[in-house]
Amino acid sequence: MSSPDFSRIMLRNKRSNRPTQINTPDYITLDTVKALLANELYINTNTSITIDFIKDLISSEIKLDSITYSVICLHLTIIFKTEKHVFNFLRSFLKDHGQIATELLVNFTYTDNIISPTLINNLNAMSVAILWTNNPLMVRVLYKFGADLSVININGLFAEELHTYIPYYNPFGNVIKYKTDTYDYNHIWGYRLINNFMDIINEVRIICGEIAPPIDYVFPEKSGYIQSYHNEYRLLNNTSESDSDELLENIEDTFEDAINA
Repeated sequence: MSSPDFSRIMLRNKRSNRPTQINTPDYITLDTVKALLANELYINTNTSITIDFIKDLISSEIKLDSITYSVICLHLTIIFKTEKHVFNFLRSFLKDHGQIATELLVNFTYTDNIISPTLINNLNAMSVAILWTNNPLMVRVLYKFGADLSVININGLFAEELHTYIPYYNPFGNVIKYKTDTYDYNHIWGYRLINNFMDIINEVRIICGEIAPPIDYVFPEKSGYIQSYHNEYRLLNNTSESDSDELLENIEDTFEDAINA
């Protein structure tokens, strides 16, 4: 008589302990679900989302590499802050780490299987913006920092096609827990209403040439902020110290104006 296959028994026990969704999610508005998630992550209008803030949210037993901390920080900034906050975060990152690292950060794919062991979601900064905001300027900011709109998700869909496929859930539930025990880590608040996202979907399709732009529409230049920064920075390095302060102010003005360009 053969002995039991203990490896399969252990595997079955591990899989049976995975918490499951106890209710059937319904459709929910974008503003409502963002308020619910913000409450669970201790985020309000006055919260400064920084690397240190992210580290405080994560259990001390969990150690992540530096790029992952920056990715989570960028993604939460996109979800809860304005395009100006995202712009300032990326500009600071560009100044500290350079062009290649900045484009890597913007296009870095955060992968999880939180809501199902057989369903993998790949989320980069652009897909987060499209799934969690209806702000066309957010797309323009990310695009000018090198975001790639041609990336296809693991399920074969582009970012603006994911709204009916991916429900609302905490994408960082493996590392950032809720402040209450109300929800399991794979909790789904509900499904997306496509009408909450039409402005940002149309912006993506205009940039990609799939629909006609409005009159006087100005197309953003991919990596345009990065190129402008390098041009101004080279000019600054070749300028006398007496003129440097004025040039720094011009750099600030250039980027502030570029948000709406």
